[in-house]
Amino acid sequence: MVRIIAITVHVYISTDLKYHLRMENETFSLLIFHGSALPEANAAAVGFAERLKERIGMTDFSICFLKGVAPELAMALEEVVARGFRKIRLIPLFLLPGTHTRKDIPAAADVIKKTYPHVRIEILDCLVEMPEFLELIGNKLNTP
Repeated sequence: MVRIIAITVHVYISTDLKYHLRMENETFSLLIFHGSALPEANAAAVGFAERLKERIGMTDFSICFLKGVAPELAMALEEVVARGFRKIRLIPLFLLPGTHTRKDIPAAADVIKKTYPHVRIEILDCLVEMPEFLELIGNKLNTP
């Protein structure tokens, strides 16, 4: 006599694992500001990020500062990696290319890449090198 037994197996993925898997596949962006000795300038950066989050409804980004104001870039990168993100986009909000965009930001990214080889980091250009910025300024110039 042959018996056929059907077994149904339910696999439940814990919430933590789902969260971790999501983080591995999503990109977290860091908006990089220079940082200033003027508290109102740094507050403007925070306000900008809050307005941006409200406008686009996206929360997988935060701000950091290159120097002098917390969170500084190096610490922000470490925090993003600790949260489980494996793809990071650095968006320097610097008008012109210079030492910060050509050397300092890539150097901070290189430290993370060497420490965490599984993390991918993309560094965007400064503002004047972005076609979207050129279009924005062109539109402002053409506004009556």
